[in-house]
Amino acid sequence: MSSLSPRYKSLGHYIRQHWRIENSQHYILDVVFKEDDSRIVLEGAIENLALFRRLILNMVKQCDCGAPSQRNKLKKASWCDDYRARVFFG
Repeated sequence: MSSLSPRYKSLGHYIRQHWRIENSQHYILDVVFKEDDSRIVLEGAIENLALFRRLILNMVKQCDCGAPSQRNKLKKASWCDDYRARVFFG
């Protein structure tokens, strides 16, 4: 992967850091929003929806509204106006 002579511990650390970032946000975006299955092809739309998905994900993470998972919080927010207001406005 690299022309550097790696120290095995530090190489393992860098690999774990990369996957920690991948798993912490991108995995959640794919599971909750099915981002990898998106068929959007317009360049501006891709960035705009990615921005809104991350914004909504951060709101859901900060909300302590009783639902056990972020996916369940989003489902409940899509069904119930009062719950959606609690998620978005605190």
